[in-house]
Amino acid sequence: MKVCPTGALHRAKGELLVEYTQEKCIGCRMCTIACPFGNAVYDAATESILKCDTCGGNPSCAQFCPVGAIEYVEDSISTRSRKMAFASKMKSALEGE
Repeated sequence: MKVCPTGALHRAKGELLVEYTQEKCIGCRMCTIACPFGNAVYDAATESILKCDTCGGNPSCAQFCPVGAIEYVEDSISTRSRKMAFASKMKSALEGE
């Protein structure tokens, strides 16, 4: 969210999920570079950013994954802590520390 110059990526007050407003997007792709989880990708076919919106809490990717490799887990303090720790490790690795 911090790298988005137009506010196309934003979080509603009190919400945890980062939302995306395509109409505000200028296609700079900074979000795709900054996201350590790969949750924002550029789609050349539509010339826009694709970002998971969790399908309203029932993501189809998790529901239909034939081997159960994708699992939807409600965000909590513990899952958020794990994500932050992973992001920190990725940042350090990318910075060459």
